Amino acid sequence: YSLRNGISKSLQMPPEAMLAVNKLPEKRVHWVQRSMEIADNIGLTGPIPHDTDCETAGEPFFLDPEGEHPDPINDDLALWIRTETGLIICVGCAHAGLGNTLHYVQQLNKGMRIRAVIGGFHLFNAGEQHIERTMATLQIVAPDQVIPCHCTGDRVSAQLSTSFAGGCCPGAAGMTFVF
Repeated sequence: YSLRNGISKSLQMPPEAMLAVNKLPEKRVHWVQRSMEIADNIGLTGPIPHDTDCETAGEPFFLDPEGEHPDPINDDLALWIRTETGLIICVGCAHAGLGNTLHYVQQLNKGMRIRAVIGGFHLFNAGEQHIERTMATLQIVAPDQVIPCHCTGDRVSAQLSTSFAGGCCPGAAGMTFVF
């Protein structure tokens, strides 16, 4: 649930979608509980360890509509693709923190360099310390391409464009990238 101004809003899958999932044969539904390769050189992280204390979801997310039990968002995951020249990491909203996500994917891939990171970096409501730490992590990791999407926020996307001059391109629906 999201709680804003005392108003609770469900963030669960819509009931129709859950019904559709529940109607699928059990062997066709795979709840990702750990890292796994889904094809040669393509994998899912499974739950991402929260190793830094400054990388939070930055939102009032809760497990209950009353807002009494904070949601640690332990079900965040990312997709990675291993290429000859490095990893391509696709995140949804990076609720576990972009730094945590990048480090975990590298850990899963024996420290391989990161070639590109694409997705929502969930920094639009983040505090300055979180943003600075994420920017520092990206500078150290030094991907060739940084493609911030939706929940990164305009201000942080502009910072990324400055920091990664030729290598940053804000993402949008329908864009195509060839790696």
